[in-house]
Amino acid sequence: PPLTVFCYSVVDTKNRTCVSVCLDAFNVTTTFNASTKHPLKVAAKPARTIGAVKVTGACSSTSPGGTYNESQISLSWGTFNLTFYFSSNIKKIPNRSVNANINQWYLSFVLFTNGTDTFRNETAKSATIGATIGKSYKCDETLSLHMVNATNVTHLDTIATVYLTNYTVQAFASPEKPFNFGATLNCATTATLPAYIPIIVGCALAGLVLLVLVAYVIGRCFKRKQEDYETLS
Repeated sequence: PPLTVFCYSVVDTKNRTCVSVCLDAFNVTTTFNASTKHPLKVAAKPARTIGAVKVTGACSSTSPGGTYNESQISLSWGTFNLTFYFSSNIKKIPNRSVNANINQWYLSFVLFTNGTDTFRNETAKSATIGATIGKSYKCDETLSLHMVNATNVTHLDTIATVYLTNYTVQAFASPEKPFNFGATLNCATTATLPAYIPIIVGCALAGLVLLVLVAYVIGRCFKRKQEDYETLS
């Protein structure tokens, strides 16, 4: 039967999981002559069968204690290869309201090769995928990673887009079994509000304060007039 979910992992020689990925679907679309009116789009989509995708990867470390600070997972099918690179640090991930002193992992960049060209996507600046160490990142939506030609200067008009659908990722996991994901950070909780939302909320609060102030002034005036009327009576 066809696979309903793609799940891949990278385990080191000590059976420690450094990357686990599960997703409903993924594919890469290469666009040729992207700047023209009639670009040619070619999709690279793996078959939903066991063994259709070859998984390789690496768990690297530069610390004496063996703590990973880089890892990668490569998915290959046919002439195509898609590699995700992960990094970790103790700095605040951009556009995230998380504690700057917590060790974090994030997707640093992605490489895709189609047998002819190599494409690269830099994600570290926006931290598209990431969480604190020990936690996984989950998103029920489709993520589009736009990539540019990285090596072939004669094919700069050729671009690629990676699509990930309903995915869960965890890097630098733990000695636990693959796909035993930690507590989930959902992409819905990390989404950035549009700039106009705080403005609307601020205006609404200001209007409410103004209404209360006007009501208070009117009430005071009415009460004073009533007291003056009672005094004259």
